[in-house]
Amino acid sequence: MYKLQFECLACGASNDNLGLDAGNQPVAAHFQSTAEERADEYPLRLGICDTCATVQLVPPFPAEALVPQVSWLKYREPEDHLDGLVDDLVEGTDFGPQSVVIGVSFKDQSTVERLSARGAGRCLCLDVVADLGSRTPAAGVESVPVLLNADRARQLAGTRGPADIVVARHVLEHAGRPAVFIDALSALLRDGGYLVIEVPDCSKNIAREEYAMIWEEHALYFTEPTFRSFLARHGFEPVTFTTYPYSFEDVFVAIVRKTGRGGSGEGDGVAAANLEAGQDAFRHYCERFPHWSRSLRARIETLSGGVPAAVFGAGHLSAAFLNFHGLSDLFGFVVDDTPEKQGLYLPNSGLQIVPGTRLAESGAKLCLLGLSPQSEEKVIAKNQAFTAAGGRFYSLLADSGRSIRSVSVADS
Repeated sequence: MYKLQFECLACGASNDNLGLDAGNQPVAAHFQSTAEERADEYPLRLGICDTCATVQLVPPFPAEALVPQVSWLKYREPEDHLDGLVDDLVEGTDFGPQSVVIGVSFKDQSTVERLSARGAGRCLCLDVVADLGSRTPAAGVESVPVLLNADRARQLAGTRGPADIVVARHVLEHAGRPAVFIDALSALLRDGGYLVIEVPDCSKNIAREEYAMIWEEHALYFTEPTFRSFLARHGFEPVTFTTYPYSFEDVFVAIVRKTGRGGSGEGDGVAAANLEAGQDAFRHYCERFPHWSRSLRARIETLSGGVPAAVFGAGHLSAAFLNFHGLSDLFGFVVDDTPEKQGLYLPNSGLQIVPGTRLAESGAKLCLLGLSPQSEEKVIAKNQAFTAAGGRFYSLLADSGRSIRSVSVADS
């Protein structure tokens, strides 16, 4: 536990409480060219607001540090629920051929296309360079909350809208100044227009003590009460609120209506019971971090049989697992078949990224899967030579049926 003094990103309240300190950490996507090269590091600390119970980075990583250094990185969000989401939007609002739909990032393209197919009048997604003024073509969703403020939104509404529907999937959690960003989304809308906003649910990962949930690109970690409260404080009334279940983390999708007024009393705070429950769960999450760092090391040492292990997936889940818990010394390399990643090094781990063909040849006895549980079967099927040679796959994630946490060993 670490003593934190901070102003809440979500509600502005002053805080002086305890949180989690994961030490200085690199940006997971800042791959290195050599084992010796070091990426810039920043303090990674997680706190909770005493007033609104929103979990958050204290402070967020500098926005400029999060801009991708390469153009080939691709981030994908779950989309199995989008047909149902569009049904709710079409049936639960005044959607029609007159509707102007604006998506605020590339993540909204597939939703906007569905709405266009259902008969929306005019549909578009904002471009981070042409519409938001980024000078970096590689800029992605991390830059949208920085560049899109209320003044720019009003300018865009004057030329493109105002919108009847604004779609913002998986971008609010990136906002270091969420009040500024949500006000910008409101400014894109006509009065009475609808905002479709989607964020990850952190509650299950906090409950299962999953620390790979923490990502330097996510400044905010919402639960249902804190997400509802945040939207109400900024003048939106609920139309529908749905939780869609996924492995690793569920997603919240709120369809809310712009009321033209700020939150005022009833409905815009977190109930006392929810506030206390959220704080208790977060405190336990922080307290258990040292235990899992020790326990995971013991499990890896036992399963690897003294041979350097491998990790599959050169993404932020693997980087968080290795760097937060200080486990890189137990591993020999990272497996990832993305062509552009070959030969690079996972930031500040000293571990080179190699193709899957190296796995069976390495003599490793253990490979940890650092990818979503729904992808595990496909990866294992492609690497049968590794298992035929006596290698074993486990997942580094707590919610996987193959989780390394299921292995019983004596904790150090």
